[in-house]
Amino acid sequence: MATIGDFFKEFAQRAGINVDDEKFKPLIALDANVDDATFNVIKGNLMSESAAKNNTVLKKYFHAQALNAVDTELKERIAEYGFDAADVAKFEGEQSTYKRVGMINKRIIELEAAKATGTDDEAVNKLKASLQTAKQQLKEANEGIVNTQTSHEAALNEATSKANNSILEYAINSELGNRQYINDKLEKSVNVTVARTLLEKKLNELGAIPQRDENGVIKLMQKEAPEMAFLIDHKELKFGSFIDETLGESNMLKVSEPDGGLGGQGGEANTKFNRINDGGDGQGGDKFVIPDEATNFYEEQLKDYPQENG
Repeated sequence: MATIGDFFKEFAQRAGINVDDEKFKPLIALDANVDDATFNVIKGNLMSESAAKNNTVLKKYFHAQALNAVDTELKERIAEYGFDAADVAKFEGEQSTYKRVGMINKRIIELEAAKATGTDDEAVNKLKASLQTAKQQLKEANEGIVNTQTSHEAALNEATSKANNSILEYAINSELGNRQYINDKLEKSVNVTVARTLLEKKLNELGAIPQRDENGVIKLMQKEAPEMAFLIDHKELKFGSFIDETLGESNMLKVSEPDGGLGGQGGEANTKFNRINDGGDGQGGDKFVIPDEATNFYEEQLKDYPQENG
């Protein structure tokens, strides 16, 4: 019998979340039982994006939605041209909509040809017009299939994008929530909000964006070319280091190493990243400035907390 911990672990892994993180251990350790029937029903009905795309039931459903409209149109053509019982039975016995289109087109041509009693221009023109109408109707039916499939794919892509963005937002805020902030009198959520503002400002300055790779790891990519990694001195900058360096520039983090550096959070990291805004020589220039909106928000929150003297 599965436990609540097994339940959380199963679906966290599907979402690309690293369950080895210390903060998830209390959840995984929960041993309240979930009966196998309930666990298997939920497990079987929740799918990842990849599983959904390869699910034969979903594929069959969406194809049926697209082709049902075509079948309705074909039945109207059967009624319009007065197919006899044998033709109707033959049509209904064919399961493939694509083959039905060919069958009805061929039968319409035969019926129109049978109506012509001579080779006079009026009969020929009438037959040509009927054939042209049939071709146009078949073309529109095929276009309807493509449009329906496209709209379903667009809806699936939109839902997938929203889900991925939500997971990314959670992962970034989780990273920020794990930092030790120098002003620990503020609620963690306040520090995280200010830190996120600083992070977004720095990302815009650098022309970088955060993205999760196929393993759920957050990486910095180029804003103008999201498929390409963001590099500093031809090297990838890890997202965790980017957070520590950005917040360290604004003295938001507690210093964990007296000699600075990236051995932990905080400190002054003497890297190319820190020298981007100081002329490249580390000797001054345009320093990183906390945005006014972040400063105002930070000071507003401080009003609700007692200040130590000295």
